[in-house]
Amino acid sequence: MKKYSQVSLELIGFDLEQNTLKIDCSDNGIGFTEKLILKNGLQNAENRIQTINGILTFDSQTNKGFKAKILIPK
Repeated sequence: MKKYSQVSLELIGFDLEQNTLKIDCSDNGIGFTEKLILKNGLQNAENRIQTINGILTFDSQTNKGFKAKILIPK
């Protein structure tokens, strides 16, 4: 992340809400400058999470960092 996104701070939070594990990831990097294109790493992560009936969502704006939320049923 440091190499490509110029990240100096990464936050990962875990929470258990009503039989769902919620994982929030965010950083202070450069974010995405264009529409998010899922390549090998992100596509693999999304495929694995979907295999266990989870949900993966991304949120990013140019120069506002990157955010991802993962919801996994217990």
